[in-house]
Amino acid sequence: PEVADQTMGVFGYGAIGSLVLDLAQGLDMDTIAYDPYVDEEAFAAGVEPVEAKHELFERADAVGVHAPLTDETRGAVGESELHALGEDGVLVNASRGPLVDTDALVEALREDVIHGAAVDVFDEEPAPEDHPLFELDNVLVTSHIAGSTEKSVPAKHRGAAENVRTVYE
Repeated sequence: PEVADQTMGVFGYGAIGSLVLDLAQGLDMDTIAYDPYVDEEAFAAGVEPVEAKHELFERADAVGVHAPLTDETRGAVGESELHALGEDGVLVNASRGPLVDTDALVEALREDVIHGAAVDVFDEEPAPEDHPLFELDNVLVTSHIAGSTEKSVPAKHRGAAENVRTVYE
């Protein structure tokens, strides 16, 4: 479907979550975010903060998970949130696998509770060959490679070398 006039939500409005919503605004999407650690005035123009996690999933057509893994965020996206996202909803987890309850996600995809998902992180990495997400047609699965581009890999190598030199000096 067309994404224009749909709502993109992010769970975690840090550097990546804010960039995702900036890109979504460029596609004419409405944008909302849930992050209890970000002051309301820190949200960019056009990004509506929501006060409750459940509200994010109820209102969004697609939700990107972009929060750090902590004791508080582990399993933060589960059955309740997926049901709130609804049968046309899409979940993208490009953060950390354990933020999303894998069993709940697999069940939601199998039962068409949500339309689809894109996942590039798993509870165990690399994911085992018999991971249940690999069997589903309504999920896009990749390895955690978002930060591995032609430009970023050499830049990371240079950064690591510079850090070693700094410590040595």
